[in-house]
Amino acid sequence: MPDLYETLGVGRDADRPTVRRAYRQKAKRAHPDHGGTAEQFALVKIAHDTLTDDAARAHYDQTGEFGAKAVDNRHAEAMNILASALDKAMAALYDRGVPPKESDMVAAMQRWIEGEREKTAQPKREFEKNRGRTAELVGRFEQKTDAELNVMELILRERLRIIDAEIAKGAALLAKLDFALELLRGFRFKAETRIVSDQELRRRAAENAYNGQNGFMAAFAGDFR
Repeated sequence: MPDLYETLGVGRDADRPTVRRAYRQKAKRAHPDHGGTAEQFALVKIAHDTLTDDAARAHYDQTGEFGAKAVDNRHAEAMNILASALDKAMAALYDRGVPPKESDMVAAMQRWIEGEREKTAQPKREFEKNRGRTAELVGRFEQKTDAELNVMELILRERLRIIDAEIAKGAALLAKLDFALELLRGFRFKAETRIVSDQELRRRAAENAYNGQNGFMAAFAGDFR
């Protein structure tokens, strides 16, 4: 499978303007009218479209997949996240004694996904800080002897490789969560409106707590990660 970064001749940290400039240059040379082929031109276009779309790029960095298969996977992964959000939101409402049909389920699901997003974004930010700190040390360990192998440089570059993999993993998950939120925003929930006393809510919550995890959540327990 081709490397889309190599196809455009850009680094993996290239920003969107850099990708677009590289695309314009490569597209001219790859076009059949200028000595290229239809296949080469199509690959350059795919590289541009993938690397300028945040979600598609994160998916590609994490899995190496692009094109129609990547689009299909995006929807499957988003459905998995939305299913988890539905389960968690319903369970949280039942724990409070509130029937989901009497609540805004879209808002409840959105809150859960946004919470998962923050859980993912925080460690990603830390990895990005650590990458900068580690990158500053590259090239600074000079050997006092003529040994061919600079083990400290190897350690630093391996650490950067691991950090980059974690950053890509976090970016891919954030892209999935954002896409799920985007899909969810296309819905609204028709909730039943009822006035329920605090006493009734406490009774329901106690009843649901008594039932524990043997019912609803046990049937749908899972993890989208």
